[in-house]
Amino acid sequence: MENITAIIVDDEPEAQDLLENIIKEEFPNIEIRGIASNVDEGIELIIRNKPEIVFLDIQMPRKNGFELLHELQNLDINPTIIFTTAYDEFAVEAIRHSAFDYLQKPIKVHELAKTIARYNKESKESDFKQQSKIILEYVHKPRIKFNTRSGFVLIDMDDILYCLAEGNYTEIYLKNGQDITVSITLSGVKQMLNNPQMLHCGRSHLIHSKFIVRVNRKERICILKAESDDVSISITKQGIKDLEKYLENIIK
Repeated sequence: MENITAIIVDDEPEAQDLLENIIKEEFPNIEIRGIASNVDEGIELIIRNKPEIVFLDIQMPRKNGFELLHELQNLDINPTIIFTTAYDEFAVEAIRHSAFDYLQKPIKVHELAKTIARYNKESKESDFKQQSKIILEYVHKPRIKFNTRSGFVLIDMDDILYCLAEGNYTEIYLKNGQDITVSITLSGVKQMLNNPQMLHCGRSHLIHSKFIVRVNRKERICILKAESDDVSISITKQGIKDLEKYLENIIK
């Protein structure tokens, strides 16, 4: 088995020690060239040691793991990145989206073994630059913060299919089928989005015009194109008129 050089970048001493001990005991072919507690130290270690693998934590003070990735991209340094993270829904989704590998804390021997096996099989075929580009574009997409009953949520405007008024709240429906209740009126949502493509139809609907595929005047239905299937929305007669008024100046 070929030797592999690696460094660890993680701000938690316990996590550093756990990963280092697992590697030393179970994977003698992996040589840990150094351990960094923050992004700046990690960059220095990577430049100096040129490791084949970087075990990279995401949530760290001052700069996070995605910022280290961005700096490596600028330096044209291309190690294999294996993210290590406690459960973070957005971070995990971003990693999956880009095809990077990741280990969930606390790290387990069998999960690390599978990850290293994939590295041995696929490392020559991986495209660090393309993976980095995909994940950084995903992470840096402009998102809008909405308050909810229990906290807040960050939503990418491009993911919003339509919004429905629910008294002092608004139900936001996303193109992936998810719906989220936010603690603001529909007019407040429209003001926050500040996007001419978000069409106020009647008093209760805000529809993202780029997803409109068909309108049935007789049945008062608007059909929107979601990721998995078309979505039908029943709107008022006034809502149909509002839609036509908005769209007649856009579609010739």
